[in-house]
Amino acid sequence: MASVLNCKASKVPFVYLGLPIGANINHKKNWKPILEKFDSVLSKWKAKVLSFGGRFTLVKSVLGSLGVYYFSLFKAPTGILKKLESKRRRFLWGGNEDNERISWVAWQKIIRDKDRGGLGVRSLKVINLALLAKWWSRYKNELATCKSLLAGLEMKDKPDLWLWKDVEGSEVEYRVKNLRWEMDNMKYQKVEDNFLLKCIPIKVNCFVWRLLLDRVATKEALLVRGINVGDNKCVICEAAPESALHLMVRCKVARWIWAIILEWVKLPGFNFSKSVREIIDYPAKFKMNKMECELIQAIVLVKCWEIWLTRNDMLFNKKMFSMVKVINDIKVMSFLWVCNRNKRLGIDWEKWGRFQFS
Repeated sequence: MASVLNCKASKVPFVYLGLPIGANINHKKNWKPILEKFDSVLSKWKAKVLSFGGRFTLVKSVLGSLGVYYFSLFKAPTGILKKLESKRRRFLWGGNEDNERISWVAWQKIIRDKDRGGLGVRSLKVINLALLAKWWSRYKNELATCKSLLAGLEMKDKPDLWLWKDVEGSEVEYRVKNLRWEMDNMKYQKVEDNFLLKCIPIKVNCFVWRLLLDRVATKEALLVRGINVGDNKCVICEAAPESALHLMVRCKVARWIWAIILEWVKLPGFNFSKSVREIIDYPAKFKMNKMECELIQAIVLVKCWEIWLTRNDMLFNKKMFSMVKVINDIKVMSFLWVCNRNKRLGIDWEKWGRFQFS
């Protein structure tokens, strides 16, 4: 046949449009291009110079979509999915093939949707199955359409849709995103008090999320994981072991900062002592408009972030503590982040300093 057509003879398997044709896709060796693509991208990124928020963005938006071409046509072997998830997990925590870092939060929790208590990093397995399910949806709908062509044709002035039934039995338009969401979240309960704010950088949201799970690198947390930190006392007050709860809630310096911030935003003082969640939820206890409540919640998150930065500066850079600097940094950073992410607020620095917007 090749001689008749005057073309070069070949044999299977071969690569066409980047896909292996005629190969047994269940063999791990045929997924080597995807593994190499992940390694190629990761080699160009420097995990050490990126914040957790930066690595999170890359893991979610880039590493989560690199294999979509393959995933939309082939069911990935379990071993390949584990390797790819391992690469994503390792990069998220700042490690690489040669340098493993502490994974502070279980990967299964990270890949949950945000309203299920996770960060919304999609599972590659679920992405794979959702993409393949689209072909089944097309087959069922388009086959039925082809059979009905001979029986009669009804034209409507509406766009073509592929419909499917969701978990509640409602017939809705089929979308890979919808099925992926259903598969990701069917086994987790919804979290009503989701605090993640769009007006605050991802790195701050991620930090507070870890803080609520008690998964930040405090001295007590490192000791529990077998890492010798020497003196485990809080570097700010030097009065008690440094844990997330102490650093943000029970430290006497943190209490002073909270008192000043609450006075600034015109909320009554409160003796926080139970948990970090108690601080995050505090603004929602008062009757105020939605915008003002969100602004105060943003300030609370920035306050947690600034205490952590101050702690790190004192511990690693040997800087002296300054209450004035911490309070000013909280006011300035919260103002810049909130105003630059929502320019329609129309808040100027004078109003922000008085925290009066009416």
